[in-house]
Amino acid sequence: LPLCSSCQPHLHSPKSNLATIMNPERWKLALAIIYALFVSWLTAFVMTVVHDRVPDMNKYPPLPDIILDNVPHIPWAFEMTEITGMTLLTIWLVVILFHKHRFIIARRFFAIA
Repeated sequence: LPLCSSCQPHLHSPKSNLATIMNPERWKLALAIIYALFVSWLTAFVMTVVHDRVPDMNKYPPLPDIILDNVPHIPWAFEMTEITGMTLLTIWLVVILFHKHRFIIARRFFAIA
């Protein structure tokens, strides 16, 4: 098969240089962290404003919760969610600490979160 001239150098290269092309680009990580902080503060502000504007509970009672009304109370469930969250945080920090492309993973995490 005849190959074009632009395909020739990539065909004969013994090692792919894909991993060396990715530089950390820490400014993108900083931008993603600033974005995550801004969104979290905006969410907290909106929650505060909405909390102050809640209508009277006697006049407008809350809607019934079908799931929680029919599931028995599990006393250890809240503590288990905290333990699960701390375990996931620990796993994420270990991955970030030892991964080759930690800045890219952190940037994507803060952009999504």
